[in-house]
Amino acid sequence: TRRDFGIYQKVLRCFEFYREEEEEEEKSGAGMQQQQQQAAVTEKEEKEEKEEEEEEEEEEETQ
Repeated sequence: TRRDFGIYQKVLRCFEFYREEEEEEEKSGAGMQQQQQQAAVTEKEEKEEKEEEEEEEEEEETQ
């Protein structure tokens, strides 16, 4: 559905953004601590995206 495609695009953008950030950190030689923080943030974003998807699926089922 169109809504699913929108969610897919959001997730794709998040991953794209994360990948770009990671490449910049590697170029600048950032420490491991910063990478771990970024990984934690990404994990949190992924959880939020999953929750949003589940909520929207529940809404579709109730309609």
